[in-house]
Amino acid sequence: MGAGQGLETVAGRLDTLIVVGGIGCEGAAADERHLGQVHRLAGLSRRVASVCTGAHVLAAAGLLDHRRVTTHWGWRDRLAERHPDVAVDANPFTYVTAMSTPRPESPARST
Repeated sequence: MGAGQGLETVAGRLDTLIVVGGIGCEGAAADERHLGQVHRLAGLSRRVASVCTGAHVLAAAGLLDHRRVTTHWGWRDRLAERHPDVAVDANPFTYVTAMSTPRPESPARST
C-alpha cells in the first residue's frame, strides 16, 4: 500500500496491520468510515498492533474490548474513560537499567 492510497483499496490477506498514532488519532477514532476500514482490515490480518495513541483508533473500532492494552502515558486516562470495556494497563513495561556490553578494542587501535 502506498501513502496515496486509501484503506479501501487494500484487498487480500495481511500479515500485520499496524495502526499508528500521533496527530490526527482523535479524528481517525471519530471517523466511522475509517473505523469500518480498520475493522475490515483487522479481519484480514494475522495480527494487529498499534503504536502510541493508535490504540485509540483500535478501541474505537471495537477491536480492543476485554483486552489488556496500553498507550501513551498522557492519553491512558482518556482511553480508559472513552472505552470502559478496554483494560488499560498503566504500567505494562519492565525497565532494565545499567546494562552495558563491553566493546572489543578495534584492531586499528591495538598496539
